[in-house]
Amino acid sequence: MVQIAFLIFAGLLLIQGIKALTGKETGETALLRQLLDELRPGDILVADCYLCTYWIVAACLARGAKIVMKNHHKRDDHPANARRLCKGQRLVIWQRPDCPDWMSKEDYQQQPETIEIRLVDVHVPQKGFRPD
Repeated sequence: MVQIAFLIFAGLLLIQGIKALTGKETGETALLRQLLDELRPGDILVADCYLCTYWIVAACLARGAKIVMKNHHKRDDHPANARRLCKGQRLVIWQRPDCPDWMSKEDYQQQPETIEIRLVDVHVPQKGFRPD
């Protein structure tokens, strides 16, 4: 079973989805996309780096929701186009990737060509805890 939970503020569960993991479009991101319409302006999605995709971020922003998640490990934390806000914080522009197989061409055309992301460095100096 795959389980996704939306968390808002200090851990209040807004909605949960559970689905059997069998075949295409049954993974975590597919399940999350099915639940995105439950988000309301001002909600905060707390998620892990696996869900840090252009499409999830764009969908949350379109609904007026905020996002807190670790940057995906394959995405550059310090890209050359970043604009520094202050120590440990910067704004970056993500370009819309090619249309994924699961998205219709019409939906793809409605997606923003770019989205602005605020990256914040978090340092965890406590031994035994993951700093990244």
